Amino acid sequence: MLFSLVCLGPVFPLKAFQFRSFLVILIRLGFTMYVVGTMPSPNAVSEIATANDFIVFPNPVTESATIQWNAGSTEEGNLEIFNAQGQLVYNERYVVSAGAQNMQLNTSSLTSGIYLACSTSKFGVTRQTSFVK
Repeated sequence: MLFSLVCLGPVFPLKAFQFRSFLVILIRLGFTMYVVGTMPSPNAVSEIATANDFIVFPNPVTESATIQWNAGSTEEGNLEIFNAQGQLVYNERYVVSAGAQNMQLNTSSLTSGIYLACSTSKFGVTRQTSFVK
């Protein structure tokens, strides 16, 4: 599926594809692809948490980052980090109590680029955000 974005005259080719339960939208400038947005796929059946409930800071990240969210109850899940090519570069299981959460993430082994962080609880609650290194 191809889209076009008109921005004051120039047309930039866009590509959208489904990745897990998200629709990922890419834009190409020269030889570089950029993630310009993600949204729940129309085929997704899991609950999507609010966008400001799951953040990575600082952004852009350096050697480490903090992922912050609010768990409504005791939660068991999986945190996955994907690069712009859709490759899984980090995977960690977690169990947290209800309330504010701060998970430390070592990003020293990540190369420069755009990443997508996805958290999925065993109850199907999915949170996602992107960050830059």
